[in-house]
Amino acid sequence: MLHYDATQEELEYVEKWGLVIRLRTINTLMQWMERCWWDFQGNESMLKHVDDFVETLLVSDAAFHNAAKGIADLKSKKLASGNNSENSSATWYGPSTQSKLTNIKDIKKICIMQVPAQQIAEQLTLIDLEILRSIGPNEVLCHLWGSKSVCRDDKDKAEIAGNLNAYIKRWNTVCYWVGTEICRTLDCRGRAQAMEKFIEIAKHCKIIRNYSTMASIVGGLNIHPIRSLKKSWECVGHKYVKLLNEMEDFMKPDRNYISYRKVLADIPTSCPCIPFFGVFIQDLTFLNDGNPKVLANGLYNFTKIRDISNKINELERYQRSAYRISPNPKIFFGLKNL
Repeated sequence: MLHYDATQEELEYVEKWGLVIRLRTINTLMQWMERCWWDFQGNESMLKHVDDFVETLLVSDAAFHNAAKGIADLKSKKLASGNNSENSSATWYGPSTQSKLTNIKDIKKICIMQVPAQQIAEQLTLIDLEILRSIGPNEVLCHLWGSKSVCRDDKDKAEIAGNLNAYIKRWNTVCYWVGTEICRTLDCRGRAQAMEKFIEIAKHCKIIRNYSTMASIVGGLNIHPIRSLKKSWECVGHKYVKLLNEMEDFMKPDRNYISYRKVLADIPTSCPCIPFFGVFIQDLTFLNDGNPKVLANGLYNFTKIRDISNKINELERYQRSAYRISPNPKIFFGLKNL
Protein backbone atom coordinates (compact mmCIF):
# COMPACT_ATOMS: atom_id res chain seq x y z
CA MET A 1 0.00 0.00 0.00
CA LEU A 2 1.37 3.44 -1.00
CA HIS A 3 1.58 6.33 1.43
CA TYR A 4 -0.16 9.59 0.51
CA ASP A 5 3.03 11.44 -0.50
CA ALA A 6 4.47 8.71 -2.72
CA THR A 7 7.00 9.84 -5.28
CA GLN A 8 6.55 9.44 -9.02
CA GLU A 9 9.21 6.73 -8.99
CA GLU A 10 7.31 4.76 -6.34
CA LEU A 11 4.07 5.10 -8.27
CA GLU A 12 5.72 3.75 -11.42
CA TYR A 13 7.22 0.85 -9.48
CA VAL A 14 3.84 -0.17 -8.08
CA GLU A 15 2.26 0.20 -11.50
CA LYS A 16 4.86 -2.14 -13.00
CA TRP A 17 5.34 -4.72 -10.24
CA GLY A 18 2.37 -4.39 -7.87
CA LEU A 19 0.25 -7.15 -9.40
CA VAL A 20 3.20 -9.55 -9.72
CA ILE A 21 4.22 -9.02 -6.09
CA ARG A 22 0.66 -9.58 -4.85
CA LEU A 23 0.22 -12.77 -6.86
CA ARG A 24 3.56 -14.16 -5.70
CA THR A 25 2.75 -13.28 -2.10
CA ILE A 26 -0.58 -15.10 -2.34
CA ASN A 27 1.08 -18.13 -3.94
CA THR A 28 3.83 -18.18 -1.31
CA LEU A 29 1.30 -18.09 1.53
CA MET A 30 -0.77 -20.91 0.03
CA GLN A 31 2.31 -23.06 -0.56
CA TRP A 32 3.43 -22.34 3.01
CA MET A 33 0.07 -23.38 4.42
CA GLU A 34 -0.08 -26.47 2.19
CA ARG A 35 3.42 -27.76 2.87
CA CYS A 36 4.22 -26.46 6.36
CA TRP A 37 0.91 -26.42 8.20
CA TRP A 38 2.68 -27.17 11.49
CA ASP A 39 3.72 -23.49 11.53
CA PHE A 40 0.04 -22.55 11.76
CA GLN A 41 -1.49 -25.45 13.70
CA GLY A 42 -2.39 -24.26 17.20
CA ASN A 43 -0.67 -20.89 16.66
CA GLU A 44 -3.39 -18.27 17.18
CA SER A 45 -1.09 -15.41 16.17
CA MET A 46 -0.27 -17.00 12.80
CA LEU A 47 -3.91 -17.85 12.13
CA LYS A 48 -4.92 -14.27 12.90
CA HIS A 49 -2.33 -12.99 10.41
CA VAL A 50 -3.92 -15.25 7.78
CA ASP A 51 -7.37 -13.88 8.61
CA ASP A 52 -6.07 -10.30 8.41
CA PHE A 53 -4.49 -11.00 5.03
CA VAL A 54 -7.72 -12.49 3.70
CA GLU A 55 -9.61 -9.43 4.97
CA THR A 56 -7.16 -7.12 3.20
CA LEU A 57 -7.67 -8.99 -0.08
CA LEU A 58 -11.45 -8.80 0.23
CA VAL A 59 -11.49 -5.02 0.65
CA SER A 60 -8.99 -4.48 -2.16
CA ASP A 61 -9.31 -5.20 -5.87
CA ALA A 62 -12.21 -7.55 -6.71
CA ALA A 63 -9.74 -9.56 -8.82
CA PHE A 64 -8.29 -10.97 -5.57
CA HIS A 65 -11.61 -12.16 -4.09
CA ASN A 66 -11.15 -15.70 -5.46
CA ALA A 67 -7.64 -15.82 -4.01
CA ALA A 68 -8.99 -14.70 -0.63
CA LYS A 69 -11.64 -17.44 -0.75
CA GLY A 70 -8.96 -20.00 -1.70
CA ILE A 71 -6.81 -19.07 1.30
CA ALA A 72 -9.79 -19.16 3.67
CA ASP A 73 -10.94 -22.54 2.32
CA LEU A 74 -7.43 -23.98 2.63
CA LYS A 75 -7.24 -22.80 6.25
CA SER A 76 -10.61 -24.40 7.06
CA LYS A 77 -9.57 -27.64 5.37
CA LYS A 78 -6.29 -27.81 7.28
CA LEU A 79 -7.93 -27.02 10.61
CA ALA A 80 -10.54 -29.74 10.05
CA SER A 81 -7.85 -32.21 9.07
CA GLY A 82 -5.81 -31.37 12.15
CA ASN A 83 -8.79 -31.79 14.48
CA ASN A 84 -9.53 -35.23 13.06
CA SER A 85 -5.97 -36.50 13.48
CA GLU A 86 -4.23 -37.43 16.69
CA ASN A 87 -0.84 -36.77 15.15
CA SER A 88 -0.75 -34.24 12.34
CA SER A 89 2.91 -34.94 11.53
CA ALA A 90 2.18 -38.65 11.09
CA THR A 91 -0.32 -37.88 8.31
CA TRP A 92 2.41 -35.98 6.48
CA TYR A 93 4.97 -38.74 6.75
CA GLY A 94 2.72 -41.73 6.32
CA PRO A 95 1.21 -44.33 8.63
CA SER A 96 3.19 -45.53 11.61
CA THR A 97 3.85 -49.09 12.65
CA GLN A 98 1.67 -48.51 15.70
CA SER A 99 -1.42 -48.38 13.50
CA LYS A 100 -0.82 -52.03 12.54
CA LEU A 101 -0.47 -53.28 16.11
CA THR A 102 -2.59 -53.39 19.22
CA ASN A 103 -0.66 -52.43 22.33
CA ILE A 104 -0.12 -55.32 24.71
CA LYS A 105 -0.31 -54.42 28.39
CA ASP A 106 1.83 -56.17 30.95
CA ILE A 107 4.11 -57.45 28.20
CA LYS A 108 6.97 -59.49 29.61
CA LYS A 109 10.58 -58.61 28.90
CA ILE A 110 11.93 -60.84 26.17
CA CYS A 111 15.02 -62.96 26.63
CA ILE A 112 17.32 -61.99 23.78
CA MET A 113 19.10 -65.33 23.91
CA GLN A 114 15.83 -67.10 23.03
CA VAL A 115 14.97 -64.96 19.99
CA PRO A 116 16.86 -65.08 16.67
CA ALA A 117 19.13 -62.05 16.16
CA GLN A 118 17.54 -61.23 12.81
CA GLN A 119 14.05 -61.01 14.35
CA ILE A 120 15.31 -58.72 17.10
CA ALA A 121 17.02 -56.47 14.53
CA GLU A 122 13.86 -56.31 12.42
CA GLN A 123 11.57 -55.41 15.32
CA LEU A 124 14.06 -52.81 16.59
CA THR A 125 13.98 -51.33 13.09
CA LEU A 126 10.18 -51.06 13.10
CA ILE A 127 10.33 -49.30 16.48
CA ASP A 128 12.99 -46.88 15.23
CA LEU A 129 11.02 -46.13 12.08
CA GLU A 130 7.84 -45.47 14.04
CA ILE A 131 9.54 -42.81 16.17
CA LEU A 132 11.49 -41.38 13.23
CA ARG A 133 8.28 -40.89 11.24
CA SER A 134 6.72 -38.89 14.06
CA ILE A 135 9.42 -36.18 13.96
CA GLY A 136 8.23 -32.99 12.25
CA PRO A 137 10.51 -30.44 10.55
CA ASN A 138 9.49 -27.86 13.16
CA GLU A 139 10.99 -30.13 15.83
CA VAL A 140 14.31 -30.22 14.01
CA LEU A 141 14.34 -26.42 13.70
CA CYS A 142 13.40 -26.04 17.36
CA HIS A 143 16.29 -28.32 18.31
CA LEU A 144 18.61 -26.39 15.98
CA TRP A 145 17.61 -22.80 16.78
CA GLY A 146 16.27 -23.23 20.29
CA SER A 147 13.86 -21.03 22.19
CA LYS A 148 15.05 -17.80 20.57
CA SER A 149 13.32 -18.51 17.27
CA VAL A 150 10.94 -21.43 16.82
CA CYS A 151 10.04 -21.93 20.49
CA ARG A 152 8.68 -19.37 22.91
CA ASP A 153 10.47 -20.85 25.95
CA ASP A 154 12.13 -24.03 27.23
CA LYS A 155 8.75 -25.61 28.07
CA ASP A 156 7.54 -24.85 24.55
CA LYS A 157 10.75 -26.34 23.16
CA ALA A 158 10.21 -29.55 25.12
CA GLU A 159 6.64 -29.82 23.81
CA ILE A 160 7.43 -28.99 20.18
CA ALA A 161 10.51 -31.23 19.97
CA GLY A 162 8.95 -34.05 21.97
CA ASN A 163 9.23 -36.70 19.24
CA LEU A 164 12.81 -35.75 18.39
CA ASN A 165 13.75 -35.90 22.07
CA ALA A 166 12.06 -39.31 22.27
CA TYR A 167 14.13 -40.51 19.32
CA ILE A 168 17.38 -39.37 20.95
CA LYS A 169 16.28 -40.90 24.26
CA ARG A 170 15.48 -44.17 22.49
CA TRP A 171 19.00 -44.29 21.02
CA ASN A 172 20.50 -43.87 24.50
CA THR A 173 18.07 -46.41 25.98
CA VAL A 174 19.13 -49.09 23.49
CA CYS A 175 22.77 -48.25 24.16
CA TYR A 176 22.44 -48.79 27.91
CA TRP A 177 20.09 -51.76 27.45
CA VAL A 178 22.98 -53.54 25.74
CA GLY A 179 25.23 -52.93 28.73
CA THR A 180 22.53 -53.91 31.23
CA GLU A 181 21.73 -57.21 29.50
CA ILE A 182 25.42 -58.16 29.38
CA CYS A 183 25.94 -57.36 33.07
CA ARG A 184 22.90 -59.42 34.10
CA THR A 185 24.97 -62.55 33.56
CA LEU A 186 27.40 -63.34 36.34
CA ASP A 187 29.86 -65.69 34.60
CA CYS A 188 32.32 -64.73 31.85
CA ARG A 189 31.05 -67.22 29.29
CA GLY A 190 27.47 -66.06 29.70
CA ARG A 191 28.53 -62.45 29.24
CA ALA A 192 30.53 -63.40 26.15
CA GLN A 193 27.46 -65.10 24.66
CA ALA A 194 25.40 -61.95 25.29
CA MET A 195 28.12 -59.86 23.63
CA GLU A 196 28.11 -62.19 20.62
CA LYS A 197 24.32 -61.94 20.43
CA PHE A 198 24.38 -58.15 20.34
CA ILE A 199 27.16 -58.15 17.74
CA GLU A 200 24.99 -60.42 15.59
CA ILE A 201 21.94 -58.15 16.10
CA ALA A 202 24.00 -55.12 15.08
CA LYS A 203 25.19 -57.02 11.98
CA HIS A 204 21.59 -57.66 10.90
CA CYS A 205 20.72 -54.01 11.56
CA LYS A 206 23.52 -53.02 9.20
CA ILE A 207 22.32 -55.49 6.57
CA ILE A 208 18.84 -53.92 6.52
CA ARG A 209 20.39 -50.42 6.64
CA ASN A 210 19.24 -49.49 10.14
CA TYR A 211 22.42 -47.58 10.92
CA SER A 212 20.87 -45.83 13.90
CA THR A 213 20.28 -48.97 15.98
CA MET A 214 23.51 -50.52 14.73
CA ALA A 215 25.46 -47.50 16.03
CA SER A 216 23.54 -47.61 19.32
CA ILE A 217 24.37 -51.29 19.90
CA VAL A 218 28.02 -50.78 18.95
CA GLY A 219 28.07 -47.82 21.34
CA GLY A 220 26.63 -50.00 24.10
CA LEU A 221 29.35 -52.58 23.55
CA ASN A 222 31.96 -49.85 23.93
CA ILE A 223 30.81 -48.16 27.14
CA HIS A 224 33.48 -48.37 29.84
CA PRO A 225 31.79 -50.93 32.15
CA ILE A 226 31.51 -53.37 29.22
CA ARG A 227 34.94 -52.72 27.71
CA SER A 228 36.50 -53.34 31.13
CA LEU A 229 35.21 -56.94 31.16
CA LYS A 230 38.51 -58.27 29.75
CA LYS A 231 38.00 -61.92 30.73
CA SER A 232 34.55 -61.92 29.11
CA TRP A 233 35.94 -60.38 25.91
CA GLU A 234 38.58 -63.11 25.81
CA CYS A 235 35.73 -65.63 25.55
CA VAL A 236 34.12 -63.89 22.56
CA GLY A 237 34.65 -65.78 19.31
CA HIS A 238 37.15 -64.41 16.80
CA LYS A 239 34.54 -63.99 14.05
CA TYR A 240 32.41 -61.83 16.36
CA VAL A 241 35.37 -59.66 17.34
CA LYS A 242 36.14 -59.19 13.64
CA LEU A 243 32.51 -58.27 12.93
CA LEU A 244 32.51 -55.70 15.73
CA ASN A 245 35.79 -54.18 14.53
CA GLU A 246 34.35 -53.84 11.03
CA MET A 247 31.25 -52.03 12.32
CA GLU A 248 33.37 -49.79 14.53
CA ASP A 249 35.52 -48.85 11.52
CA PHE A 250 32.37 -48.24 9.48
CA MET A 251 31.04 -45.73 12.03
CA LYS A 252 34.36 -44.09 12.88
CA PRO A 253 34.08 -40.28 13.01
CA ASP A 254 37.47 -40.01 11.25
CA ARG A 255 37.41 -37.66 8.27
CA ASN A 256 33.83 -36.70 9.07
CA TYR A 257 32.41 -40.25 8.97
CA ILE A 258 33.73 -40.79 5.45
CA SER A 259 33.09 -44.59 5.37
CA TYR A 260 29.51 -44.22 6.56
CA ARG A 261 28.81 -41.29 4.23
CA LYS A 262 30.07 -43.17 1.17
CA VAL A 263 27.73 -46.08 1.81
CA LEU A 264 24.79 -43.77 2.60
CA ALA A 265 25.32 -41.81 -0.62
CA ASP A 266 25.21 -44.99 -2.74
CA ILE A 267 21.90 -46.26 -1.35
CA PRO A 268 19.13 -45.95 -3.99
CA THR A 269 16.26 -43.70 -2.95
CA SER A 270 13.88 -46.65 -3.38
CA CYS A 271 15.65 -48.63 -0.63
CA PRO A 272 14.54 -48.21 2.99
CA CYS A 273 17.14 -46.80 5.34
CA ILE A 274 17.36 -45.40 8.87
CA PRO A 275 20.39 -43.09 9.12
CA PHE A 276 22.54 -42.39 12.15
CA PHE A 277 20.78 -39.32 13.52
CA GLY A 278 23.91 -37.97 15.20
CA VAL A 279 25.52 -37.29 11.82
CA PHE A 280 22.33 -35.69 10.51
CA ILE A 281 22.20 -33.26 13.45
CA GLN A 282 25.93 -32.60 13.12
CA ASP A 283 25.47 -31.58 9.47
CA LEU A 284 22.56 -29.30 10.32
CA THR A 285 24.53 -27.65 13.13
CA PHE A 286 27.45 -27.05 10.78
CA LEU A 287 25.17 -25.44 8.17
CA ASN A 288 23.57 -23.25 10.83
CA ASP A 289 26.63 -22.22 12.86
CA GLY A 290 29.10 -22.14 9.97
CA ASN A 291 27.19 -19.62 7.85
CA PRO A 292 26.08 -16.08 8.70
CA LYS A 293 22.40 -15.28 9.05
CA VAL A 294 22.89 -11.91 7.35
CA LEU A 295 25.32 -11.27 4.49
CA ALA A 296 27.81 -8.41 4.34
CA ASN A 297 25.43 -6.47 2.09
CA GLY A 298 22.73 -6.58 4.78
CA LEU A 299 20.53 -9.13 3.02
CA TYR A 300 19.37 -12.34 4.63
CA ASN A 301 21.44 -15.38 3.68
CA PHE A 302 18.81 -17.35 1.79
CA THR A 303 21.44 -19.81 0.57
CA LYS A 304 21.94 -20.88 4.18
CA ILE A 305 18.20 -21.30 4.74
CA ARG A 306 17.86 -23.23 1.47
CA ASP A 307 20.71 -25.59 2.43
CA ILE A 308 19.12 -26.24 5.84
CA SER A 309 15.76 -26.84 4.14
CA ASN A 310 17.31 -29.32 1.69
CA LYS A 311 18.95 -31.18 4.57
CA ILE A 312 15.67 -31.43 6.46
CA ASN A 313 14.01 -32.68 3.26
CA GLU A 314 16.48 -35.58 3.32
CA LEU A 315 14.86 -36.65 6.56
CA GLU A 316 11.51 -36.99 4.81
CA ARG A 317 13.04 -39.51 2.42
CA TYR A 318 14.11 -41.75 5.31
CA GLN A 319 10.76 -41.29 7.05
CA ARG A 320 9.05 -42.68 3.98
CA SER A 321 11.09 -45.89 4.21
CA ALA A 322 8.92 -48.99 3.86
CA TYR A 323 10.40 -52.20 5.21
CA ARG A 324 8.89 -55.53 4.22
CA ILE A 325 8.95 -56.72 7.80
CA SER A 326 6.00 -58.34 9.55
CA PRO A 327 5.46 -56.94 13.06
CA ASN A 328 5.68 -59.49 15.86
CA PRO A 329 3.64 -57.93 18.71
CA LYS A 330 5.30 -59.92 21.50
CA ILE A 331 8.83 -59.06 20.40
CA PHE A 332 7.90 -55.56 19.22
CA PHE A 333 6.43 -54.40 22.52
CA GLY A 334 8.96 -56.33 24.56
CA LEU A 335 11.71 -54.33 22.85
CA LYS A 336 9.75 -51.09 22.80
CA ASN A 337 9.29 -51.10 26.57
CA LEU A 338 12.97 -51.51 27.46
